[in-house]
Amino acid sequence: MNQDTIEPIKKQLLRSGFPLELEVSLILRKRGYEVSNSVYFFDDDEKKAREFDIEAVLPHDVTPPLGFHQEFWIFNPQVSIECKKK
Repeated sequence: MNQDTIEPIKKQLLRSGFPLELEVSLILRKRGYEVSNSVYFFDDDEKKAREFDIEAVLPHDVTPPLGFHQEFWIFNPQVSIECKKK
């Protein structure tokens, strides 16, 4: 690719929320989250595939405490994020 091709692409990307998406993803990863970008899901209401920018899950240890024989619950924080630029 030559510079004449790259510059319009770069300009368009910088106008979008994509740089913010990358920045937020990096922050979440540094804080221990497992991050997925451009996650697709099926919108049942509109009957079509959609995408959101970031899905982040905070991993956890699912091993019950030693000697623990009762049912126990796991809290698994998960967030879905859309990054927009004004």
